[in-house]
Amino acid sequence: MNSLEMFATVQMHLDTAKNPRYNDWTMVKAINSAIVRVVEDRIDNIKTPTGYSFEQVQRVTDELRSLVPNPVTIIPTNTNQLVLPADYRHALLVNATVSGVTAYAKPIDHLTLGTIDRNPFTRPKADNYKFYQENTHINVLYGTGTFTTADLTYIKNPNTVSIGRENDKLTGGLTVGVIYAVYEDCEHNGVVYNTGDLFTAVNANLAYGIVVPNSVLVNSDVPTILHEEICLVTCSILNNSVDDYNKKQSTDQDIMKD
Repeated sequence: MNSLEMFATVQMHLDTAKNPRYNDWTMVKAINSAIVRVVEDRIDNIKTPTGYSFEQVQRVTDELRSLVPNPVTIIPTNTNQLVLPADYRHALLVNATVSGVTAYAKPIDHLTLGTIDRNPFTRPKADNYKFYQENTHINVLYGTGTFTTADLTYIKNPNTVSIGRENDKLTGGLTVGVIYAVYEDCEHNGVVYNTGDLFTAVNANLAYGIVVPNSVLVNSDVPTILHEEICLVTCSILNNSVDDYNKKQSTDQDIMKD
């Protein structure tokens, strides 16, 4: 689904037509919150243990595959620091190269730092690298040698979905040759389009309906297999009020079916 199709799917599940309680900003904010919830649930839900997590179950791995970019090669700064990419969310794998030897770096916690050098079996050395995180960088511990590069495999932040701004909506005055996305069912050049459809303008007119330039949309880069669940979680977020309690319970049951 593109972002407008997700928008329309949420409206359908809410069983409401242009409900004034939920303006565009509220709806899109809820969609983005739902994306984060679903992604974090798949990675490792520490608040509600689920018995599955990323790379433990193949289905979960497939559901997040588009959020794992190709490994990035990072040149260390300050001897052992790796500056994290701007879109970084969670580390999956760090392979460090020290004096020509490339090996897996094992994650450790800060409490381990004070004692790690005392044990000859756990002490960082060739083929036994360690790393820990601080703010915007990773610190690699490698013992002796020259730390030259590291390959980082990670899960990136999902796109922040957007359907554009209020002043992007058009009821006419289209530019010929520009691709438009349908915000509200419309007719252009005798052809009827539904919400989320794309078309290239052949004249400036709309018989009815509302469109936005396709260029203003920011679509979710989470795999399509999760879009329906994201829409249901969005509804659960929006229905999380006393007067909609029963509707929220029904929506939550639908989420569990996925």
